[in-house]
Amino acid sequence: MPDNKIWWLLFIFMLANIGYSAANIFYDAFLTDVTTDIRMNRVSSAGYGFGYLGGVIPFVIFYLLRGLMTPTTGVMFAFMLASVWWLLWTIPMWRTVNQVNFLPTPQQPFTEAIQRIITTIKNIAKYPDIAWFLLAYFFYIDGVNTIFTEATMFGAAVGIKMTTLLTVLLAVQIIAFPSSIIYGRLANYFGTRKVLVGGITIYIGITIYALFIHHAIEFFVLAILVGTSQGGIQALSRSYFGKLVPKDQASEFFGFYNIFGKFSAILGPLLFGTVAQMTGQVQLAAGSLIVLFGVGLAVFIFTPTRAD
Repeated sequence: MPDNKIWWLLFIFMLANIGYSAANIFYDAFLTDVTTDIRMNRVSSAGYGFGYLGGVIPFVIFYLLRGLMTPTTGVMFAFMLASVWWLLWTIPMWRTVNQVNFLPTPQQPFTEAIQRIITTIKNIAKYPDIAWFLLAYFFYIDGVNTIFTEATMFGAAVGIKMTTLLTVLLAVQIIAFPSSIIYGRLANYFGTRKVLVGGITIYIGITIYALFIHHAIEFFVLAILVGTSQGGIQALSRSYFGKLVPKDQASEFFGFYNIFGKFSAILGPLLFGTVAQMTGQVQLAAGSLIVLFGVGLAVFIFTPTRAD
């Protein structure tokens, strides 16, 4: 590929990530508009669950048709399919979802937005439960994201072929659908905090189990374990945070929530890559992520709270 096309690709990739991240801020913040605190766990879990299920459909379409195309055409088709899929399922939100909690439109949007962010940062001391939760979230969600993003490298290191890895990732999404919804139901019975603690503890067990993986079947078991808790932790973290934030400032606070989630994606891969490079063993690299889950769990347990 010519150098100029590589830079264009990086530029488009950057724009896509900015758009995706910005969209998620408002998508998450809409949680406070479409439901009440009492139903927030179930709605958030259903959102993640059906999101995973919806992600399976274009994945399967591409998987079935990729053999009919050249590699280059297949990549182009994958991007076109994703764009059509996003557009298709954005229409219902445009037509039916209305914002309930919002601030009046400012005269100078950019300037006033910066001022409000500065004010929110200065006033963060008024919300110690939010501040401490974000710190806990920073660590444990980094572990969750790192396990998912490094899964292909881990699988390849233990001898799993790429086509098999695609099947495993598909299975994780399928398992994550009912598991996310189950997490929401459990949170209503036992409380969000307790179920989140349980989910983080499961991930600690996953990192310990990763130390002993050397064969494909063991990797499949790991993938199943990840699928049972990945969506649940993501969903309940969002609903827990949604209960804490001032409803008329949900977009601002969810902006911090998403920033913490994105910045945390640096620490985990750095830890994973450093350990893998120093030891030559991806098992130890995955096991090292127990540090992130351990710190996140410890901070979360001692976090003051107004939510359940």
